[in-house]
Amino acid sequence: MFIINTTIMSHQTNLFNFEEPPIKEELSIVVKNKSKQSAINEINKKIQKIEKLKTKFEKEKTQLAKIKKAYDKDILPFEKEFFDIKKRVIDQLYKHYTSKGFAKWQTALLEDFLMEACEFLFDSGMGTSELIEIYEAVKKNISEKMDPIEKDFVNEMAKDILSDFGFDVEDDDEDFDFEDFINDKDFAKKHHEQQHEYQKIHEESLKKEKVLNTNKKFQKLYKSLVKKAHPDLVTSTKEKEQREVLMKKLSEAWQNRDYYQLLLLKNKIEKDNDTTTIEIDDEQSKSLLKQLDAEIEQLDFTIFQFKEDEEHQFYFKNFKHTNQNGLKQKIFKYNEFLKLQKKETLLELERLKTKAATKQYLKDKRDEFDNYDEDFFFPLSFK
Repeated sequence: MFIINTTIMSHQTNLFNFEEPPIKEELSIVVKNKSKQSAINEINKKIQKIEKLKTKFEKEKTQLAKIKKAYDKDILPFEKEFFDIKKRVIDQLYKHYTSKGFAKWQTALLEDFLMEACEFLFDSGMGTSELIEIYEAVKKNISEKMDPIEKDFVNEMAKDILSDFGFDVEDDDEDFDFEDFINDKDFAKKHHEQQHEYQKIHEESLKKEKVLNTNKKFQKLYKSLVKKAHPDLVTSTKEKEQREVLMKKLSEAWQNRDYYQLLLLKNKIEKDNDTTTIEIDDEQSKSLLKQLDAEIEQLDFTIFQFKEDEEHQFYFKNFKHTNQNGLKQKIFKYNEFLKLQKKETLLELERLKTKAATKQYLKDKRDEFDNYDEDFFFPLSFK
């Protein structure tokens, strides 16, 4: 017989009274049937790792919230000014783009600049209906001018990508046009329905797998706890409500096959005895270990996703800090970067005032590209 010790939050008061402040209490899980000490140690290590991962995740979320708060207060006003000027640049570029008197190479450059500027604002969450109209109009013009061989190549690539996503696209469909396909008013609806169907299939698969791998003894434990904690066993309205909260926790623990949470709830429900000991056998300990492994894997993945999120990456990469002064310095540095960007964009806007000035601007840009040497090119970025 071996004992697993871990810390949980419990109450000294009535079993179903959750209003009293929690105190720390030792929970002992007694594992029978010749379980090895190494397995017991492993369970303890995994429980501790889960708590550390949860703490780490909370710290990451707290830091992100602090960064966002400072960003919204000290950077957002400057950023809005910069984005407004960028929109004015797009309007001016589009005005020239839709007028006559530009050579083909000049029109092509205007298209590139318009697409790039629109995508920049879209990525920054500053898209508007006017910008979308400009973007779509330019994209349509580019598509119409595309060489037939190039268009076929794009369509073939699009077919492969759409097939990978599960869309029914025939390989020998010569009339297929990617632009028409994505502009189809039913495209978004079909895509949503398909994703929903995939999600349903995935959830059903997980449910079946969960049922197949369910530990029967834990299933028996869950049913016995439901019977003991059922709200219909009491008449007091307040106690019924408290038991309903507990029943919800039981149901969630079972739905997630969270055997550890089930054991903690067992300890709480069966508090009427004098011991805090929970008995599980060797088979249950194996299931518990698998469940803890799955939870660790899920937490690791959740933290990874949180940090790799495109928006979160921007905040962490540019503003992660160890103290408040560090954050202030990074906020100041980013504001200086925005001022520089604003200044350059205003100069760009000034150079687009007239058609003649715009032509000279396009010539200068073409010359820059002709003299471009990637070995000595360092893009402007905030560090």
